[in-house]
Amino acid sequence: MNVPDTVNLITTSTAAAAAVAASTTQNVEVVTTAISATAASTIPTQAAAAASWTTLAGLRLKAGAAGGVGACLSHVGGVPFDVVKTRMQQEPEKWSGSTLVNVAQELVETEGVSALTLGLRETATGYFIQGALKYGLYEAFKGALVPTTVTAPLVRVTLFALSAAAAEFVGATALCQFEAARIRAVASADTAKGEDSNGDDDAFSSLTAVYARQVPYTVTSLLTYEQLTSVLYHTLAPDAPPAAFIGVRVASAAGAAFIGAITSQPGDTLLTIINSRTGDSHAKNGSKSSSDIVQRVAQAEAARARGASLVELASILKFNGLFLGLRARFPHVLSIVLVQLVVYDSVRELLGLSATGR
Repeated sequence: MNVPDTVNLITTSTAAAAAVAASTTQNVEVVTTAISATAASTIPTQAAAAASWTTLAGLRLKAGAAGGVGACLSHVGGVPFDVVKTRMQQEPEKWSGSTLVNVAQELVETEGVSALTLGLRETATGYFIQGALKYGLYEAFKGALVPTTVTAPLVRVTLFALSAAAAEFVGATALCQFEAARIRAVASADTAKGEDSNGDDDAFSSLTAVYARQVPYTVTSLLTYEQLTSVLYHTLAPDAPPAAFIGVRVASAAGAAFIGAITSQPGDTLLTIINSRTGDSHAKNGSKSSSDIVQRVAQAEAARARGASLVELASILKFNGLFLGLRARFPHVLSIVLVQLVVYDSVRELLGLSATGR
């Protein structure tokens, strides 16, 4: 190879090397730019995610606060009904054939007006905690279990029901001790003064019965209320008067109360039997009565004293016994649900949230 050829080869190789270097530098710049852009976009995304989580947590807390206020006020207002209903369940042989008003009048005459406020403290505290957990966790579980991509009505309702059941499971666990104390306070003057020394030891013995009452009640009442409000709101014109929207809430709450009272009555009766401390006297009195239901209640209370399971108690009470006190409980549940759901939605709106169904 002569000198000119060698020079040409060196020149060509140098030019090729320069071209490769330029290309590499350009690729590095592209990669660097892409990395910088990715990093810049990641920071706002992380910030948005944190802000979104904070917003969702705030919404759940607001819903919980609204639920706690609604549950507390509604159950406190229903304490007189609850006292009468519980006494009728605990002493069916005494109050057989009596109306709600008759029982209330006799309690006032024999024990004073204060008898209708027995269990007030336990009711207020327990249901504020239970309501806050129930409504707050219900919104949280719905957000986690029901994605916006799910549109099939049956699937959505099923997931809503699971969300309500899970939320009430937590709320009912917190409520159990307060509810057991309330029933014992209502039972008699002796238990109200704390003669039952074993009360603190078995405060959670009735937990299964609390679940049997509260979970069906919450699932059916919340779903009924949500569905009814959603349907009825869509029938209203955007410029409808405020009274029309209040009417939707009241009508929907009434429907929710009716369904919830029926589905939760067996659990309510079992809960009363389990927390009753008068099984022996009822067993004796019941044996003298011609009422089959009274005798079955007496047998169930005696069985409870022997440590019978919830299933055994239900088999003793049978269908009619499990629905004992339903007539008295209807106005009680209606008053509770109407106040609770109307207050709940009103507080939601005051806190900047939309009302249920809107």
